[in-house]
Amino acid sequence: MNRQSTAKTSSKASSSESMQFRVFMVVAMVIIYAGLPYLLFPGFVLDDSYVTYRYALNLLADSTLAWNVGEDPVEGFTSFLWVLVSVPPIALNIDPALWAKTVSIILMGTVMWSLSGLCLKLPMVDRIVICGSLLLSAPMVLHANQGMETAVTAVAIFWAVVVSYSVAEGARGWPSFLLLAVIMLLATLLRPEMAVFSAVLTCALGVLLLSKDRRAVLSMAIGFAPVVVVGIIYFIWRYNYFGYLLPNPAYIKSGDLSSSGIWMVFSFLLKMVAPVLLYTLFRIWSSLRSIEWSPLLPPLFAITALLFYQFTIVPIQGFEYRYQAPLFPAILFVLVKLLVAARDQLNRFPNKIVTGVVVAIMIIWVLPRFLAVRAEAAVRMPQDRIAAGLALNGIEGAALFTSEAGALPYYSGWRAYDHLGLTSEAIVHEGLTCELFETWEVDLVMLLNNRQNLYSGVFSVPLDCEAMKDFVPVAATKKNWKSSHVFFVDRNSPHAAEISRRLRTIEGVEYVTVGSLRTRRNEYSILWNSHDHRER
Repeated sequence: MNRQSTAKTSSKASSSESMQFRVFMVVAMVIIYAGLPYLLFPGFVLDDSYVTYRYALNLLADSTLAWNVGEDPVEGFTSFLWVLVSVPPIALNIDPALWAKTVSIILMGTVMWSLSGLCLKLPMVDRIVICGSLLLSAPMVLHANQGMETAVTAVAIFWAVVVSYSVAEGARGWPSFLLLAVIMLLATLLRPEMAVFSAVLTCALGVLLLSKDRRAVLSMAIGFAPVVVVGIIYFIWRYNYFGYLLPNPAYIKSGDLSSSGIWMVFSFLLKMVAPVLLYTLFRIWSSLRSIEWSPLLPPLFAITALLFYQFTIVPIQGFEYRYQAPLFPAILFVLVKLLVAARDQLNRFPNKIVTGVVVAIMIIWVLPRFLAVRAEAAVRMPQDRIAAGLALNGIEGAALFTSEAGALPYYSGWRAYDHLGLTSEAIVHEGLTCELFETWEVDLVMLLNNRQNLYSGVFSVPLDCEAMKDFVPVAATKKNWKSSHVFFVDRNSPHAAEISRRLRTIEGVEYVTVGSLRTRRNEYSILWNSHDHRER
């Protein structure tokens, strides 16, 4: 009885310690992911987020997925599901960016709960390295707070990998396959390129089952069937509704092999994956031949396929691995499973000092990324466009053209068009022309002015268009240390005086003096600065 009592007490103590570790890691994640941004990049929301929020706003207002209320539907958003997720907070008058951050951090907490639970089978040093890699991942902190679907996509990929591994290990009833199919469909609705990940994962899992358990293929078919039907119905509706196979951002940001896309993938592998991967390989090296790899092959193939596809993506506003980072938690899951499989034969560090040095190096490796993330957020702050949009809100019947489609159109509520074509299928598929620009009859043009040099080559439309002869620059607001936004107003617009007055008296922005802006057709001058324009 004494031995049994001692064993039970020991088991309860172990269980209690395990629970404490998992709770600690989740709480630490919430504190870091929610608190650190207030120190490093307070108020940061990626401008692209407001594209999604505007579609959600217009869906509420007009029951149509249109960029401008009353116009034809246009798929200018990346994530259909994120548009739907953004509807409830807007309907309840809750800041959708705050809602997005809250949802992202809570769901990332479920990933940490699962990951830390798997790590309980490992020595503490391995727990610290694996869980710490996610806990102190500066890119993941950024993406959980940028207002977009990136972090939630990471959650969907993680759980797809978890379920696929469970299926490969033996949980092969149709409910498991149904759950996997639902998660993969949700991932695809969050980001279209997740269709590549989902398709390869499905095929690899199917091949594995054919070699090991052919009867499970029937369960797979039964579980997948209803979700596949729903997916087909959705894509047929989507094509009929919008008229194109892919969203506008997919056409803008992908195509042939991209040098910037290749660089982004390898940079992600080097700076985010390499440290923890090398650590894991060292720990499991002597037992590599004895590890059962087959359950991990489907997710490995899927992860690799998606990375290869991302070679074709041009990362517009995609820095700090916005397209690759969603794979990071899934990669950590694979590494944990390798460590657990080899836990009885793990290579040991020579002594405690060496172990401490290794852990210290791992921590030091990730900390500089927070400085990079802080710099990344600083150059992409949308505050001047938010302030300008709020200042312009309420001017009825006005229209604008902008180099960046997010915050300014969302907060102003104006009819709007953008330079890249996120808001116009004509631009994406036929190109932006002066004829098209002139049909919009806009009252205001806002263009990005990088390093005080407005590139007429980049913005030849609209700057070199005949209609721009009637536009005058009335304000230039500071975006960051190297760029500003210049606002041009049509002097013939019935709203010209009111627009100019509001743009010159925006509270909470820093105005800049741009000087002369030369184009082939016109030369503009902004001679006033943040002080003297208020006196005029």
